[in-house]
Amino acid sequence: MNPIINDMRENRMKKTVRIIAMLTASVLIFGECVTEVYAKSGVAAGEKKTYTAGEKTGGFTVSDTYDFESFDAKVSLFSHTQSGAKVVLIQNDDPNRFFMLEFDTKAENNKGTAHVLEHSIMSGSAKYPSRSLAGALSSRAYLTYMNAFTKNASTSFPVASLSEKQLLKMAQYYTDLCFDPMILRDEDIFSSEAWRFTVDDTTGELGVNGTIYSEMSGRYSSDMAAMAKAAGLLYPGCPSSYIAGGIPQDILTLSYEEVKDFYKKYYKPSECTAYLYGDIKDAKAFLDLLDERFSGYEAPQKDSTDIAGGKALAASSEKEDTGAPVYVEKKYDFPAPAGTIYTGDMVYATDLGALPDDKLTGLYAFARCLGRDHSTPVLKLGALFPGASFDFAVIPDGGNIMFTVSAHGVDENYASEFRSAVLGILKEIAVNGLREKELGYFKSRMETDAALSREGSQAAADLLMSTVNYSSNGRDILTYMKLRDRMRDMSWFDNDLIKSVASSLATPRRSAMAIVTPRPGLLEAERQKRDEALEKFGSSMTDAEKKKIADDEKRIVEAASDDPAEYVKGLSVTGIADLSDEIKTYSVGDSTDDRGMRHVGVYSSTKGVYVTKICLDASAVPADMLGYLSLYVDLVNGRFVPTGKYGQDELADMISCCNRGQDISLTVSSLGKNFRPYVAVQFMCAPEMTQTAFDLAYERLFDSKFEDPVKIRDGVTSIRQVTGDNIASNQGQTARYIAYSDDAPGAAYYENTHYLEYYDFLKKVEDNIGGDYKNVCAKLNEIGELIRYTDSSVIGYVLPKEEEKQY
Repeated sequence: MNPIINDMRENRMKKTVRIIAMLTASVLIFGECVTEVYAKSGVAAGEKKTYTAGEKTGGFTVSDTYDFESFDAKVSLFSHTQSGAKVVLIQNDDPNRFFMLEFDTKAENNKGTAHVLEHSIMSGSAKYPSRSLAGALSSRAYLTYMNAFTKNASTSFPVASLSEKQLLKMAQYYTDLCFDPMILRDEDIFSSEAWRFTVDDTTGELGVNGTIYSEMSGRYSSDMAAMAKAAGLLYPGCPSSYIAGGIPQDILTLSYEEVKDFYKKYYKPSECTAYLYGDIKDAKAFLDLLDERFSGYEAPQKDSTDIAGGKALAASSEKEDTGAPVYVEKKYDFPAPAGTIYTGDMVYATDLGALPDDKLTGLYAFARCLGRDHSTPVLKLGALFPGASFDFAVIPDGGNIMFTVSAHGVDENYASEFRSAVLGILKEIAVNGLREKELGYFKSRMETDAALSREGSQAAADLLMSTVNYSSNGRDILTYMKLRDRMRDMSWFDNDLIKSVASSLATPRRSAMAIVTPRPGLLEAERQKRDEALEKFGSSMTDAEKKKIADDEKRIVEAASDDPAEYVKGLSVTGIADLSDEIKTYSVGDSTDDRGMRHVGVYSSTKGVYVTKICLDASAVPADMLGYLSLYVDLVNGRFVPTGKYGQDELADMISCCNRGQDISLTVSSLGKNFRPYVAVQFMCAPEMTQTAFDLAYERLFDSKFEDPVKIRDGVTSIRQVTGDNIASNQGQTARYIAYSDDAPGAAYYENTHYLEYYDFLKKVEDNIGGDYKNVCAKLNEIGELIRYTDSSVIGYVLPKEEEKQY
């Protein structure tokens, strides 16, 4: 028997009949499990080629190498002598291989030029002139990943496959797309992706449409605006001061000629880095492909000081360098629909200049430490500004580093209080550091995260995009990889370093605050202004001009739905027989003890990580108490501090021991008739922290005493806002649960406890809690007792392989 489970029983079973865990189909599997692998390789057999610094191959020279421990990879950096292009080869045993082209496309305004180009480039090349080919390949070729991303300083085009042969073919396709796109000769692609006029068939009224315009009309948000405005206050004209995707009204001013000029400026090898990741046996084939493409270009003479944002900062610094700290604060309105009640976003930003990598790593760890959901700073800010959420981040821009603290849901009138609170917290940390227990738990959590670096379906994609985030902003290509490796052993992250970082942030040389507040009705006013301009412009047009717009619209729409079958056939070079035939068998333990408890264990070869999911049977909660059950779960999962034996600081420390926190949720075993509701607790941590995690779960679930009406009311208000946002952003999901309810009681239960019925319940509690708080408190405390004693139980873990015999 696993000693941790045994200890938990001894310590906790005296208090409750059964507190057990359920982990069945939803079990999380981390690491390479015990496997039997039978491989049919679709590529050449033999040892893969590795490279050394100074080595030449084709038109490339190896400029540097690095042993990347977090991903068990050998990294080789290549430079292309003629064109100035770079290639990053990250070789390990991952069969999910990636190819990616990245271009350093610096945002210059809010027109979304790079975003338009990203979409347009994926709309076909001279060799593959099909607008719908990319979408068809993502579902018809043997690909595991296919996407494109626009950031403030870069545009990236990643693709992945389990077949190296297929990946090489996609590399050819991607280089054709990026270096010879149809957008340069077909203005219809610009009109489709950016914006175009439309004419209503019935009324003849003029309108506007376009993929990017429509997308950003829904995505542009006040938190995006706040971060960009804060960056602009620190570094006027820097890439981060703009919205990379574009602001709707600015997108409408973008011209086709501007897009072509932007392409010519940035889409060339000297601004390009190609990435190759995974179990690559024949890297030379990819290098030869790139060499052939890059050899048609000459490397330009480049001013080493010409980093976007750097000159703007230097110029402003010269004017302000009086020896006194510089602080800038500015308020902005955000167009919100009528009826909006959300209070807004604010970002406090500090300029730290061009930090060396060792100090950047310390700052990164510091931000991660402070930004945890239950960190001491977050809890202090939450107590001062109930219902708000906070984030700490490190933002690279043009070689400079910006440290930001964001507040979501703080009223604009409390901006000075927010800044004062942030500075006060930093000053306190600068003097006292962090509690040793909190610091120790955080370090354990980071080391466990580092051990899991390669886990998850998005691990490689996240690695590539994080690398690009730093390298496109003036840092070395290896910056992020070295940062990740330093997290494997956090012994260097101590209170001396923390005090030093906090001291520099508490007394900044340059800082700024952007306050962005949604103005209800301003969105309608802006749209009305747009519609009036369209009406005025449309009234001046002839019928022939309107007919041309209608004909153009028809042509553009039809071109976007071409048949790419022949191109798909030519690019699909891998069949099922060519793919790796990998069969994994997992070692699973499944037993029932003399108390009737079922134990399920899955064993992983990843060392030093335990995963647990606790599900308590909630069937005993009657139907008229379901609203209180949901509220109970949401309150104990949030920042509600129970009045049990642990204080706020101790609870924060304990939550810190769990990687990605400790999540408590209400779920159902199925949507059908024979469903069972569960209160689920899930966490992941290092083995030595498992007992602490169980203690934390017990404390939150059973020692929470609901007695403070103000605290409960604030929690209800925050939960209602989040629930409303969830309903608004998941209308289709809500409708499906309602539609399934008649024939699927599990779906009805879930809808009642998560969506419309729950929202109505929260509104009633919020309205009545002032005069009825004793009843509310009694109901919540009763829920704790109802789920404390359960009979239906299964206990499940993901454990390191070496624990199998003990279990």
